Amino acid sequence: MHRWQSWSGYAVAPVLVAAWLALGSAPAWASGSFTWTGASTSPDWSNSSNWSGGTPGGSVSSLIFPATLTGATCPSDTCYAGTDDVSGLTTDGVTIDDGTGYDVDGSDPLGLGANGIDATTAASNVDASTLAMPIALSSSQNWSIDGGASGAGYLVLTGGVSGPGDTLGIGLENAGYLDFDDGSDNEVGAIAATGDDPSQTGLNSYNNGALELGAGAKLNEGGGNAIRLTHAALFGEGEAGSVTSDGGVVTAGDPLGTLTLAGLTLDSASALQFAIAGGGTTAGVNYSQLAVQGNVDLGGSTLDVTGTDVNNDCPTLTPGSNYTLLDDTDGTFTGVFANVYQGEVIQMDCNGTSPYLRISYGVGPGSGTVIATVVSAPPAANSLPTYVNVFASPTSATAGSSVRLAALVVSSSFGPLAGSVEFEDGSASIAGCADVAVSAPPSLPYTMVSTFIVAECMTTFSVAGTTL
Repeated sequence: MHRWQSWSGYAVAPVLVAAWLALGSAPAWASGSFTWTGASTSPDWSNSSNWSGGTPGGSVSSLIFPATLTGATCPSDTCYAGTDDVSGLTTDGVTIDDGTGYDVDGSDPLGLGANGIDATTAASNVDASTLAMPIALSSSQNWSIDGGASGAGYLVLTGGVSGPGDTLGIGLENAGYLDFDDGSDNEVGAIAATGDDPSQTGLNSYNNGALELGAGAKLNEGGGNAIRLTHAALFGEGEAGSVTSDGGVVTAGDPLGTLTLAGLTLDSASALQFAIAGGGTTAGVNYSQLAVQGNVDLGGSTLDVTGTDVNNDCPTLTPGSNYTLLDDTDGTFTGVFANVYQGEVIQMDCNGTSPYLRISYGVGPGSGTVIATVVSAPPAANSLPTYVNVFASPTSATAGSSVRLAALVVSSSFGPLAGSVEFEDGSASIAGCADVAVSAPPSLPYTMVSTFIVAECMTTFSVAGTTL
């Protein structure tokens, strides 16, 4: 039986055959899996010598860019350069060695199906690979970015990724980095970046891998689709949609610059990181800044402030200098960092003599800030408060009744408060109310934590009609 007769559309077969005959030959492209060889002196994808499996065209199952090019004469890196000149090409998946140094470009969008991108590298490879063409997602998909045994795998996307209706999962492991390069516009569905090792949290989530935003790059900046980090990092100086971190880290700058987000929600296992170079107090130039245009919840995360050079050497800073690390211009601002309350002093996380920074939280209608002020030395621990007010409830007692005594302790200098309060009747301690530890009242706003603290105790009075 003629093979066309087994297809319900066999009647068109003579037309197709006639068309092929008129062209002189059948189409050169095929629809299977294609492995780059780079054997041609031309970088064009349409050159069949560059592929094992023919010339890709139309819709293909996979494009593979291996670590080692079999059969290619490669006197330089030219065999690792390719140009997508095949119009309308769609593939179900791309596999690329992200440490070999591929440089693949093209002007037409490459359609990418459900298998997404699988990027990993051999242990000895340390050079980033680049896909410098527009990528258009045709379905929701998961990508894998693996730094390999060397932890040096790095995939750079410069042409932008589109597909606002398609969710994108990005698996990160072995410090694999996915770089949305300078000026690229990337708008897809909701993004979930997940680190392979859940034990790596906060600053350590960089060990799993990171999403990088180059200068001026956009990632879900305009479409309202969110980004979730789970044991993964996000850093850079571009613009992104609302970010939620579960055990991840957000780093403003690279190391300097301004990172702009539509919103930010952190949990207690997450970290927020900044860098200060000194030499001035201009945001994005002398220090990194996070600019948020929506709601912020610090969620008991960890604040970390570093230096900026490759060795993370400590900068020399001038006492009294102010750095607005976080600037929220529109939205609610809630939460504090677990490692620093209002007015407390921390040291920079850098090598050498670490400057002291006093951290202040500011909040107003639809806005909020975190400001670091350089101080010459840490405040004395347990400094005396400005005043102590004592309250009782109820204010009079009958014999045998219980009374709650409370002391409101107000800090004199926004420094950390600690210690205890002793309640006395005259000069005698009240039973059960001696050495009551002070603590921050959970009902107070975060701006008052460490500035206002209380001590409470319950006691029973034996004399009727006592006025308190």
